[in-house]
Amino acid sequence: MMPAACGTDSNSGDNSGTSAAGLSDSFKANCASCHGSTGNGGSAPSLRGYSRNKISFTTQVRNGGGGMPAFSAETYSDANLTVDYTWLISN
Repeated sequence: MMPAACGTDSNSGDNSGTSAAGLSDSFKANCASCHGSTGNGGSAPSLRGYSRNKISFTTQVRNGGGGMPAFSAETYSDANLTVDYTWLISN
């Protein structure tokens, strides 16, 4: 179970930059504290090699659940979700 403090409402959704790992700055600001800077896991599960479809990924991010906070499109843009989903399933 992930602590509710994993995410922040840093309004990073409009930031289209990417981190060194190829993940968006939105991932770095909102997800890395629990899922690790490259999605390898930490207090939350690893997302590397994510095997579920993009709709499932987006639904989890938007709605949260299982200890994970929800992230609005203002906090985590659809474009950044696509970048991160694509990178996570490929690595």
